[in-house]
Parts: sequence; structure tokens; C-alpha cells
Amino acid sequence: MFNKVIARITILAALLSSSFAFVLHAGCRASNYQVDVFNRFCYSDLAVYVQEGVVPFSQNSPAVAPLSHVLLWIIGFLPSFEIKIIVLQILLTIAVVVIALLFQVWRGKNTFDGVLFALLPLTFLTMFIGFDVFAIAVSMFALFLLKQNASSFAPWVLFAVAIGIDGWTWIVIAAVVVHLFIEGKVNEILQRLPIFVVTLGIINLPIALTTRDFVSITPTFSDGTGLYVLSQFGNFTPPTNFIPYFFGLVLVVALSIWLKFSRSRNRIRLEIILLLFIATQTLTTNVIGPSEVLHLFWALLLAYPVRKFVMSISGVFTVWVAAVWLYAEKFVGDRGLDVSWYAISAIVMWSGVLWCGIKAAEIVHTPGKDPVLNGDV
Repeated sequence: MFNKVIARITILAALLSSSFAFVLHAGCRASNYQVDVFNRFCYSDLAVYVQEGVVPFSQNSPAVAPLSHVLLWIIGFLPSFEIKIIVLQILLTIAVVVIALLFQVWRGKNTFDGVLFALLPLTFLTMFIGFDVFAIAVSMFALFLLKQNASSFAPWVLFAVAIGIDGWTWIVIAAVVVHLFIEGKVNEILQRLPIFVVTLGIINLPIALTTRDFVSITPTFSDGTGLYVLSQFGNFTPPTNFIPYFFGLVLVVALSIWLKFSRSRNRIRLEIILLLFIATQTLTTNVIGPSEVLHLFWALLLAYPVRKFVMSISGVFTVWVAAVWLYAEKFVGDRGLDVSWYAISAIVMWSGVLWCGIKAAEIVHTPGKDPVLNGDV
């Protein structure tokens, strides 16, 4: 039964965390995000997009997912930069409240997991950066509906919507499909995947009509990747290619095959597969910034809600967020983090990501290791 007292506490925690973030961004809003955005820990991709303005699906439009693009365009009709940013931040606050409430009831009983998610510094430091919190909220709601009614088509529509908000969420539907496959529910995949594909196609239709060539945009190795860290010591330009993404896709396929063969030894929860896949995605992308570690932290709390472990990983990722921004400050101001400390922080972050992936793999491989199935949490 839904506990209203815990729900009120969860909502209060989410609003409190959002208030911290709102106050943190006050100075940056006052300067239109032009001054000390890294030193103040209030950098926002959204502010950059709003400053540039959005002409729907034009040559100069930002390279964001279609539904996020539409949201920016609608926000653009508001009268001033500050009002546009405040409205976006209010919408993100609502998304955080939704995520926190879903955590409260995720495991079929009322817990304080939502309070934990809301109040940890990692959340309020990263929630106003981009569209990630929107994508997480929609993905989590879709997963929740799937748990409640596996035969419903609604979750599959929402999975497409999540990708339409932020493309990284393709990994969520991948985890769902693999979970159904290893459970032997191939017919369910064949029945419901078409509605996902059709919905995703409709959402992405404007991309086919745009004058901008989004397909040819090749990512450059950036924050958190090994080549980028080495380039800061070697004074060379990091390469631009899709190799990490292809390597990550191959790893996901290989892990899927391993999961199928592990099925006979142990029941595997969908959340564990999702954690394993997002850890893989995080390590095989062209950037591991604040947003990327937020994705993984969300998956970790879903899959392995052991407070001590979750808080340890959150601490590691919070240090990384600070390191990214303080190092960026070095290039725009007269202060900033030394490259050696930046590299050390990156190594610690990689260790945290690997730790999450190894924990998920350990649960898959060893029967009796899942604390949720054992009733330990």
C-alpha cells in the first residue's frame, strides 16, 4: 500500500534538493550563465541552448533529440532568458519528484530510496545540466508500468518517448529486450517491439525533414575518456570517431549472450541487466561527464539499493563532477584544477564505474548474491 507519510517526506526531500540546485544556480542565472559557471558548479547545457535560440530543425539548431528540441523551441517563446531557464528548472524539479516517488514504491514496498536519491549531492549538482532527468523519469515510469502489467503496450511507447528526449536511453530498451529474451518470452518481444519502432519513427520524423545533417556529426573524445586525459599531458588533439560506440555495442551483445547462458544458474532481475549495460555504456562512450555518471547512479540505486555501497559510489561520482568543472575553469579563468589531479579523479571515477559493473556481473554469476531477491534490503 502506498504510504502517504513516506510520500510526503520523499516529495519534501526532492523539493529541498531542487531548492539547493536552484540557489546554486542563482548567480549563474543572474549573469546569463556567462561568468564562473564551472567554479560555481552551475554549468548548464540548457542555458547554452536557450542562449543560442532554436529555429525548429534548421541548419543552426542544436544537436539534441527531437522531443527535447521541441521543448526548447516552445520555451523560446517566453519573454526573457531568465524566465526560460527558471521554467526549464521547474520542469526538471517535477521530474526529480517523479523519480523519487517511483523509487519509494519500486520494490513493491515503501522505502526511503527516493529520499536518498534526492538528497545526495550528485543529484542536485547535475539535475539542471541537461535533459537527462526528463529521460530518466520517463524511462523509470515505463519500467514501473512494465513491472505492473507486462502485457501493456504503454511502456513500449514510453521507451520510445525517452529516446526522443535523450538518445542514451536506447540502452534501457536494450536491457528490457534482453531480459525478455533470456526469460524465453520471444513472442512478447515480437508483439510489442513494432509499437516501439513505429512510435520512435514518428518521433524522429522531423529529423528526416530537417536541413541539418545530424547523422554526419562525429563525436570527439572528451571529458573522462582515456584518450582525452592523455591528450592533456601529451598536448595532442583527441581523435574524432565512433569507435567507442561500436565497441560498446559489441560488448552489450557479448554480455547478452553471457546472460543467456547464465540463466540456468540464477534468476536475473531486469534492473541488474540495466546496471550492467549502463556501466558498459558509460565506459564506451566519447564523454564521461556529470550527466553520464548520473545515469549510472540511477541504475545502481534501482538494481543494488545497498545504502553503504550506493553512498560510496555517489561520493566517487560527486568528486568527479567537481573535478570536471574545476578543470574546465582552468581554461576560462585564472584558477582551476591541475591536470594531475584531474587525471587522478578520472582514474577514481573509472574504478567506480567498473565497481558497479563488476557488482552486477557478480550477482548474475553467483546465486544468492542479489540482496533484493534475498530480502536483505
